[in-house]
Amino acid sequence: MVTKEELKTRYSMSDEELAELEASAKAYERGDWPSGKITRVGRPSIAAEEVKPITVRLPVSQIIALDGKAKSNGETRSSAVREAVSDWLMQA
Repeated sequence: MVTKEELKTRYSMSDEELAELEASAKAYERGDWPSGKITRVGRPSIAAEEVKPITVRLPVSQIIALDGKAKSNGETRSSAVREAVSDWLMQA
């Protein structure tokens, strides 16, 4: 079990956030969890439809260049590739 001190130091939670978390846990234990409230775990979806991963093989030099350009634009490799594919599809 994680202690309040660990939550404060390791996860930088404030006293207000801890109080809210504790209140939610107690409500759940009582069966008072709000109906219709859904908590989703994981990364937020990047699209309104189903997404699937794909694998692309590139020369190492292109991967290094891609990572460098993505980083200089404040993007991840994946977001840069998604943007490039989207731009390419718009030209078609």
